[in-house]
Amino acid sequence: LKATLAAIGGFLDAFQKVADMATNSRGATKEIGSALTRLCMRHKSIESKLKLLTSTIIENLVTPIQEKSEDWKKSCAQLDKEHAKEYKKARQEIKKCATDTMRLQKKVRKGKSDMQTKLDHAMKDVTDKYLMLEESEKTAVRTALIEERSRFCLFISCIRPFVEHEIGLLTEITHLQDITHSLCLMASEPTTLPPSSEQVIMDIKGSDSSSFFSNLSSQ
Repeated sequence: LKATLAAIGGFLDAFQKVADMATNSRGATKEIGSALTRLCMRHKSIESKLKLLTSTIIENLVTPIQEKSEDWKKSCAQLDKEHAKEYKKARQEIKKCATDTMRLQKKVRKGKSDMQTKLDHAMKDVTDKYLMLEESEKTAVRTALIEERSRFCLFISCIRPFVEHEIGLLTEITHLQDITHSLCLMASEPTTLPPSSEQVIMDIKGSDSSSFFSNLSSQ
């Protein structure tokens, strides 16, 4: 886009010189020069919007995403670390409870009926810890999904100004149609001079006649 802007700038400078040449004519191409100037000004407006589009990509999209990139890596690593720590702790607690439950089951099978209540509590504890682990995993997944979604939402907020400038650029381009149509009509009959040209001819004719009679009188 920057290379395109540089090329457009050079082209429009040359275009304006051509328009000025047509405008500064004594009468044959003034209206063409005016239309070419309008066309050039429209293109300069497009150039301006393209500059905004280019700067928006850098300022509103590239730079913010680059600045966030390192934070995202750190937050992702932190989430993974915290999840691994909590998961390991929960698994160890479940394993310990499961071991206690198996020991109590052996005692109950040996006929120690007084251990049945403790076994029931131990089994309930294992079930509760499994449910807690399940909820913890759901929370971890939900947190990861929110983190992922928030990044894409940020990307959308960053790219929105770019798209808005892009729409403005396309809208500006549509204005070229009327000017181009007018220029095509002007250029359709190059042998037909505009009324202003006829006036120039009359002025030159009058000037030449006055000069002729003036010279004749002096002789």
